[in-house]
Amino acid sequence: MNRLLLIPLLAALLCPAARAAEGEISLSSAVALALGNNKYIQIAALEKSKADAETAALKTRRYPAFWVAGLAFKTFEPVNFNMPAKALGPLPLVDTPINVLGTDIHGAAMAMAYQPLSEQYRIALGIKAQQLGAGIANEDLRKSVLEITAKVKQVYYGLVQSEKALLASAGAEATYEEAVREGKEHLDSKTILPYEFFRIQAKLASQKYTTLKIENQIKSLTENLNRLMGRDVDSPLAIDGNVEPDLVLPDLAKSRKSALANNPEIRKAELKASQARFGVSIEKSKYIPDLGFGVQYTQLGKTNYIPDNYSGAGLFLTWDVFDWGRKQDNIRKSRSALAQANNLTEETRRQVIIEVSDKHRALAETLALINAAGLERDAAKDELRVLENKYAQDAAKKTDILAARAKYAEAEFQYRKAVLDFLSQKAALQSLISEEI
Repeated sequence: MNRLLLIPLLAALLCPAARAAEGEISLSSAVALALGNNKYIQIAALEKSKADAETAALKTRRYPAFWVAGLAFKTFEPVNFNMPAKALGPLPLVDTPINVLGTDIHGAAMAMAYQPLSEQYRIALGIKAQQLGAGIANEDLRKSVLEITAKVKQVYYGLVQSEKALLASAGAEATYEEAVREGKEHLDSKTILPYEFFRIQAKLASQKYTTLKIENQIKSLTENLNRLMGRDVDSPLAIDGNVEPDLVLPDLAKSRKSALANNPEIRKAELKASQARFGVSIEKSKYIPDLGFGVQYTQLGKTNYIPDNYSGAGLFLTWDVFDWGRKQDNIRKSRSALAQANNLTEETRRQVIIEVSDKHRALAETLALINAAGLERDAAKDELRVLENKYAQDAAKKTDILAARAKYAEAEFQYRKAVLDFLSQKAALQSLISEEI
């Protein structure tokens, strides 16, 4: 099994939370389950296995090849001819008539062993090119692992965020329900106007709509996370909401350097360029004649005029001397493929650098938003404290206190949302720079 999958699989087997069909699942357990059960990763791993098998099969061409052939036939009519004396060297001694009856069945068998010699160079080039193909398949596997890991983290963070949002929304809804009850009392006592009461009711209805949206979002995220982990989408799911916020902005220069060295798309493009270089060498090697050593044994049917069997050993040479420019055309084609691969590699590097920079700037913006949201939260919290201390016994100001509580709950939600957005964006950046996540 590919070592990229070994550690997550062991974690999934050893971690009780990962094994439980129900119960709380931590972020690391969710990632382990996804890497162990996700179908896309399994597909990529099988593709890597196929490439390794093709490499192993190609290596067998270095060794001797063995052929066995047999022939059984009958002529349509008798064959009669005269073999002159000494037609086969010293044999026959005198002119000999040969008569083969049309009813006779004749047979022959041949066995041959052939060891390629000059072809070893071309075979070695082909093996190296195929090994690069296996490396390309491995980069596809790495890409799948990184992408699935990032997706799991993003969905998990989204689920944590949504559950916290649901708590905040439920709290705000309860606050508005209390405000509606008290507003009804104030309306009956004519201390507020009807439009003020209707406005409170409208806020309660809006908050209920928000709560419904969040509940549906949690259901969708739960189904998606179950799918990523290879579980039934309707499986019960409880997550660990205590995600430690890592609010450190990565260094841009280090992120770019890591991406250039480890990004699967860049490494895949570089491997394809190397593979194309071997393609040029393979086409050039076809100018070399195919020379090999062979041993042959032939068994003929019973005859009265030639030996029943013979064997021998020697060198076999084949050479495509004139091919109407086919080799040159193939070399020109492989050189064009090499130029394409080099251009693709350079363009991929530039594109990845741009993506890393864009994601880094987005992280910096979200970090600034976290700072602003934190200050807004602190201000709302302090405002609520002041109102509660100042108007705790003033029924007329109770609506103001309820509104301040709702404002603080919203500020807290916005801060948490910004933090989890930062973590989700950071997971996407880590996937791009191929950092272990």
